[in-house]
Amino acid sequence: MNEKSQRPNPDELLARIRQEEQEHSRRRGYLKVFLGYVAGVGKTYRMLHEAIHLCKDGQEVFAAVVETHGRKLTEIFLSEIPAIPKKQIRYGGMTLEEMDLDEVLHRKPEYVLADELAHTNVPGSRNEKRYQDIEELLEAGISVYTCVNVQHIESLNDIICQITGVRVRETVPDRILEIADKIELVDLPTEELLKRLDAGEVYVPEKARIAAMNFFRHANLHALREIALRYTAKRVDDDMLLYKKEHGIKGVIPAGTKLLACVSSSPSSAEIIRTTQRFAVASNSEWFAVYVDSPQARTLTPEDQIQLDKNLNLARESGANIVKLSGKSFTDEIITFAQSENVTLIVIGFSRRSKFEEILKGSIINEIVHKSAPIQILIVQGTFDPRTQRSQKKKRSHAFNIGALLIGTVSISLTAVICLFLRPVLELHDIVLMFVVPIVLTSVVSGISGGVPASILAVACFNFFFIPPVYTFNVNDARFILTFGMLLFVGIVTSFLADIVKRQGEKARQGEKFIHTLYEFTRKLLSTHDFSILVQSIVKNVSECFQTETVLLLPSNGRLTVIVKSESESIFGEHESGTARWSYENRKRAGFGTKTLSSSQWQYLPLTVQTEILGILAIRPHNPQTILPYEKQQLLESFTNIVALSLASFYETDI
Repeated sequence: MNEKSQRPNPDELLARIRQEEQEHSRRRGYLKVFLGYVAGVGKTYRMLHEAIHLCKDGQEVFAAVVETHGRKLTEIFLSEIPAIPKKQIRYGGMTLEEMDLDEVLHRKPEYVLADELAHTNVPGSRNEKRYQDIEELLEAGISVYTCVNVQHIESLNDIICQITGVRVRETVPDRILEIADKIELVDLPTEELLKRLDAGEVYVPEKARIAAMNFFRHANLHALREIALRYTAKRVDDDMLLYKKEHGIKGVIPAGTKLLACVSSSPSSAEIIRTTQRFAVASNSEWFAVYVDSPQARTLTPEDQIQLDKNLNLARESGANIVKLSGKSFTDEIITFAQSENVTLIVIGFSRRSKFEEILKGSIINEIVHKSAPIQILIVQGTFDPRTQRSQKKKRSHAFNIGALLIGTVSISLTAVICLFLRPVLELHDIVLMFVVPIVLTSVVSGISGGVPASILAVACFNFFFIPPVYTFNVNDARFILTFGMLLFVGIVTSFLADIVKRQGEKARQGEKFIHTLYEFTRKLLSTHDFSILVQSIVKNVSECFQTETVLLLPSNGRLTVIVKSESESIFGEHESGTARWSYENRKRAGFGTKTLSSSQWQYLPLTVQTEILGILAIRPHNPQTILPYEKQQLLESFTNIVALSLASFYETDI
C-alpha cells in the first residue's frame, strides 16, 4: 500500500515527460545566479572561482562582462578566464562599454559570465536591460553565470526602500530568478563585511566612507541579510516541493489560492502590484491586476492615463492577469469579479480621502471589507508623497474650468436680471423656479464643473436681490434656508448625474468603436482572395487606425523582405531590416514601447499562429513622442492576431 501511494500520478508523469521533451528540443542554456545581500560579500569572486574550475574540467568558458570594481584578487581570478571584448558605444559625448551580445552569440561558448544582472544597458543597445541579453543567450543554448543583490529583485523593491530609505531604480523581474536553474547564496557576516569596507576591499576609501554613512549601516545590513536568507530558503523549499512531486512523494502541499490587486492611476499602485506579486510567489498562486472604470471616478488627465498604462505594464511584466472592468460601482465590480474567480485575498491601497470626502463619497475600503466576506482584505499603506497629493489636488481644482464658470455666471446673471424686471408680477416661489432652469441647464451642459458653481451663485443672487432684507446676505426668515438647500441640491445632483451619463456614453462609444473597428478590419481581410490586395489592405487599415507608418515584412527566398509600405517615401533601411529580422527570429516584440531595442522609432510585431511565424508588422507613429495607450495596445494586439490568421488562411488556400 505504501509503495502504491508513492507512485507518481500518471498524468503528472506524462506532463513532466512532455515538458522535458520540450526543454530538450529547445536546448535552453543553464542559468545560475549568485545572490548576495549587498555589494562586497563576494558574489563575483565566487562566480569566477567556479568558472576557473569549469575551465580546468575542459569546459569552454568566456567572460563577457565582469565588474571587478578595482578589487585585486578579483582581477587576478578574471585574468585566468578568456574574455570576449566589450562593445564600444558612443553616448553623450563619451565612449561606454557594454557586453557584445552579437559576438557572444556568434562564438556560442558553453558558458558565459555576465555580471550584474540588474544592469541597465547604454541607450542604443539592442536591449534595455542586461537580463534581456541573458534571456537571448539562454534561448541560444548558452549557459550563463550571473550575479545580483537582493535589493534589485522587483517584488522586494518596496520592502528595501522602507528599510534603507533608498529606492533602488535598477530592478530585475522575479520571473528571471524563477527560471534560474540554480540560485546560490553568497553570504558574509555583517561584521566581516564592515571590516572589508574599512580596509578598502569593497570600495575606494572616499566611496567607502559615504557608503558607511548611508547604505552600509548595521541595521540595514542585518535586515538585507535576513531578506536574502529568507528568499533563498523559499527557493530551497520550492525545489523540495518539485523534488517530492517528481518522485511521487506524498506530502502536505497547500491548496491553490488566487489574489487580486486593485490598480488605479495612482503612482502608489506600483507598490500594491509588487506586494501582491510577493504573496503570489510565496504561495505559488495565480493573481489578477484589476482596474475599474466607474462613473463615479474622476476623468483621467493625460498624466493619469500615462501613469495607469505604466502600472498595467508593470503588472503584466510581473506576471499578473490584466483585467479591466467597467460598472457603476467600484466596490461591486471588484467583489463580483473576486467571487466569480474564487479570489481569496484582495490587495488594495490605503485611502487618503479627507473626512469631508468620505462623508460625501463614502469609504471604498469600508465597503469592500463589509461586502467581501469570506475573502480576506490586505490594505497597503503605500509611500506617501505630499508633493504628489498636492499635484493631484491641483489637477482636480482645474476641473472648474473658465468656460464652465462663464456659462453658469452668464445664465444665472441673465435670470437674475429677468426676475428683477418681472419682480412686480412674480412671487418668491416663482422666482425660485426661474432659478432652477439655468441651474439644470448649466449642470447638463457643463457637468460638475459648471453645475456646482452655478448652484452657489444662484443661491447668492436669490438671497441678495429677492430675500428681505434685500441687497444684503442676511436672512430674517429661517424658512428660506430650506429653499437655499433645495437649490444647491438640485444643482449638485443634476451635475453629478449629467457627468455619469456623459462618461457612460463616452465609454459606450469607445466600446462600440473598438468592436466596430475590429469587425470591419476582420471583414475586409477575410473577404479578400487576392494576395496583393490583402497585404495592401492590411497596411492601409493599420496605418489609418493607429495613425502610423506601417510596413509589412514577409519571408521570401530565405530572407525577410518588405512586401508593402503605407507610405512610399517611408525610410526602412538596413538597420530597421536587421531589427525586424531579430524580432522574426526570436518571435518577440521589439522597438519603441518595449524593453528591447527601445531606442528605435519603429515597433516590430511578430505575426504568429500557434507555433508558426509568418512575418513582421512594423509601425512608426507620425508623432515620434506618441506612446500607444493601453486600449490602443489591446486593439493593436487584436489586429496583429487577425493579420496572422488572414495570412495563414491565404497560405492554406493557396496550397
